[in-house]
Amino acid sequence: MTVTELFIEAARRKGRQPFLVDDRHEISGDDAWRQASGFAAWLEGNCEAGAGVVFLCPASARHAVAWFGALIASRPVSGLHVREPPASLAATIDWLAPAVLVFDDATAALAAEAVDLASSTPTMVGLATAEAAEITFDEASSHDVFALATPAPNDVAAIILSSGTTGEPKGVVHTHHSLTQAAVHGRRHFHVSSADKSLLLYLQPSFAGWAVFVLPCATAGMTVRFGQSFDPARFLQQCQDHRITHAPLVPTTWRMTLAAGPEDYDLTSLDVAFVGGEAPTSDDVAQLTTRIAPTVSLSYVASETLTGSAVSGDARQLDEAGKTGSMGRPGHATEVRIVDPDGGVDHTAAAGEIGEILVRGPSNAAGYWKNPELTARRFVDGWWRSGDLGVLDADGDLWVQGRHDNVINTGGIKVHGEEVENALLAHPAVSSCAVVGQPDATYGRRIEAYVLPVGEPPAPDVLDRFLREDRALAGFKVPKAFHIVDELPTGATGKLYRRALIRDAD
Repeated sequence: MTVTELFIEAARRKGRQPFLVDDRHEISGDDAWRQASGFAAWLEGNCEAGAGVVFLCPASARHAVAWFGALIASRPVSGLHVREPPASLAATIDWLAPAVLVFDDATAALAAEAVDLASSTPTMVGLATAEAAEITFDEASSHDVFALATPAPNDVAAIILSSGTTGEPKGVVHTHHSLTQAAVHGRRHFHVSSADKSLLLYLQPSFAGWAVFVLPCATAGMTVRFGQSFDPARFLQQCQDHRITHAPLVPTTWRMTLAAGPEDYDLTSLDVAFVGGEAPTSDDVAQLTTRIAPTVSLSYVASETLTGSAVSGDARQLDEAGKTGSMGRPGHATEVRIVDPDGGVDHTAAAGEIGEILVRGPSNAAGYWKNPELTARRFVDGWWRSGDLGVLDADGDLWVQGRHDNVINTGGIKVHGEEVENALLAHPAVSSCAVVGQPDATYGRRIEAYVLPVGEPPAPDVLDRFLREDRALAGFKVPKAFHIVDELPTGATGKLYRRALIRDAD
């Protein structure tokens, strides 16, 4: 079956029961099927075959319906980041050249400004508003359903945006086959045992994590409830009120939740707490298993692999085995290999030796959008070269040791240090700089910049304002601290050695 057939079957089984839900809309299985298929019919009649649909909106029930509707029509989907400035969004829209841009009332003005700056002219569809829309989702989804063509397995289904090595967007291309495999294999990965379970998801559509959870859970018929801006008390209240069984957060937000007094809420329905983005500490595991849910699951999943090619583990079992920090073992359909980062995919490292993590599995992506050179480098003989460094121990458990390049994982969001460095170098008072992620108890890593000045050193607030206003850098990419230095460390070849700047965790 295709991922769209899995969705349609799950929606029909759900019938009149709540299927896709948020604070404003409760969409039943029957309505989800009718709206998604109606939107697919409108796309078939109004958009060229194969043309993409981009979404600029927060997570919501209607967004999910429209997302699956685009897949039913075999129109590739992409999620734009609602925190990016209009000029960056316009460049991404031109790069993707979509036929349709879907937005909601919270992003109507941003969508209009981005499209006004872009050369592309996608049809504007408003999920919940007619402002700036050429057609509303209600109008588009009310189209009569006719016989829709079944997507071919190798048809492009999704282009997931991720950070590239220069900070430019990198489009991870998934096919209908890889999404289907992610949906099917992800059910085991996420402990989906029956359709009477429910997922509370505080992830935005621009992140791969949204698809990582929605694909297996929605296609299994679970009720999926979408949260908006994360607040720990609100999260706990929703878990209690809606009898949530499955909930994923990154370590940062789980720690915020633990500090919000989970004992004051009835969490007896919560079966599984997922920890994504990084491995939890031993204290995290103890707190989560005693105060949140009996099962704490963690995983090593990327935009390029999704859940059909995942590494996962039970955090409590790993902790009891003295393996806190490990991400667990590859799934039954997944292979992991550790190789020399500068060698070929067959240059395997010795047992216990650090090397680059390679992953091969059924939901691996097909490559990168409009980038055959990067595709050829990173996807080799079925293996995806992650750029992450790691070790496989004698039991086959994977330990992630950091990045081969300079991607900073801050609060579950990946930011490439070179993008921030390039922006800083545009300031006339900056001669050279280095941007690294320092250990942080709340965010895992906090972005900090080390600046070698020209003449009078610029004040931190001047650099902060320059990045936000002159360089239009998204707020989450702006360093939390600016250090003025007399020199920057270099390696034996004279290249900048960022690792020398990173402090040991306390």
